Amino acid sequence: MYEPLIEAARRHTDGARTLADVRTLARFHRIQSTPGYDEAARWLLGALDAAGLAAESREVAADGSTRHLGFPMPEGWRCRSARATLHHRGGTEAVADFATAPLSIVQRSASGRGRWPVVVIDSPSELAHTDVRGRVVLTSGPAQRMHELAVVEHGAVGLVCDGRRLMPPVRTAEHDLDLQGLSGRPQRRQQDGELLAVVP
Repeated sequence: MYEPLIEAARRHTDGARTLADVRTLARFHRIQSTPGYDEAARWLLGALDAAGLAAESREVAADGSTRHLGFPMPEGWRCRSARATLHHRGGTEAVADFATAPLSIVQRSASGRGRWPVVVIDSPSELAHTDVRGRVVLTSGPAQRMHELAVVEHGAVGLVCDGRRLMPPVRTAEHDLDLQGLSGRPQRRQQDGELLAVVP
């Protein structure tokens, strides 16, 4: 039943062009309700128009409360610059820099500037007996859950995450080892009491 339609579409497909389009889209920092997402959408509209297809876009308020197609629209977010530097006895070490590695900054992070001591918390249970107020928490745990517990509930000023979300068998601890440096992960594990300097 579908074979004639698939065959008709196959005659007009170009694998090389498709790959080139995917590579172009991948260069945009495509987080919802951000300038990068808007730029990617504008590029896609232009590409469709160039291919002779009629396309249109719809703008929806990015205010965190407006619902569209049944989903709440995320609040608009823009990061112009952000950098975190670890200060320790051996000197300094870059931990995250939005200019060189946008994914090293957790999306929708709040702005901040200052120096704070680092405390290592890898399990939520450690928060019951560790004071994190006024400190930056280094964790390998889930970023969103640790933010809720350490920052919102216990008063930490922020998080540095050096864990990866594993999804066996698709992604195990042995996958993507050559890409870990792109996340802004330092070359060695930070220690309690070291200072993290953050500038917006």
